[in-house]
Amino acid sequence: MPDSLMDRAEVLLATSYPLIPDMPAGGFARALARVDESGGITALDIGPAIGDPVTLDEIAPLLPVTRFLIANTHEMAVITSCDDWERAAERLLDAGARSVVIKRGAVGASLRGSVGDVDVPGFEVQAAASVGAGDAFNAGFLYGVQREFTPQQAARFGNAVAALVVSGERGIMDSPTVPQVEAFLAARADD
Repeated sequence: MPDSLMDRAEVLLATSYPLIPDMPAGGFARALARVDESGGITALDIGPAIGDPVTLDEIAPLLPVTRFLIANTHEMAVITSCDDWERAAERLLDAGARSVVIKRGAVGASLRGSVGDVDVPGFEVQAAASVGAGDAFNAGFLYGVQREFTPQQAARFGNAVAALVVSGERGIMDSPTVPQVEAFLAARADD
């Protein structure tokens, strides 16, 4: 990726780390560092935990230039060898993560680290398909962070995007627009 693009990036999400063999840790670190140095928001989603999942030693060099380390509870258990997501988050923070965002499926999302301890419940919807739910959450959460929402608001926005994706007839193919997410949230203002 050209440096000029990195210098203009407001948000960089590095994801599918174990699925991109041509982008070794050095490449991820360079991209994340460039965006971080220019004041952009950086995030690393360590999933999926399939095949040869990423290890904590592999991502340790990326943590200083990553504002948000994102993972679901299974991925956290695999990388930290901790079955309890709270202990896994502590281990990631001890390893140098600034903030850990834990995707907890229908339960919602939790944040630990520099943003404080935040737990945001999910939305009750009739799920049709779960493919893309994590990516949908990431997009919604980072949109909220970029718009300077509070951590709770950003996680709630991410939960709403994921809920709309999993309850859509075509799943991720029916990704919602910002007005659709805002309408969904407005209808659930008391939740």
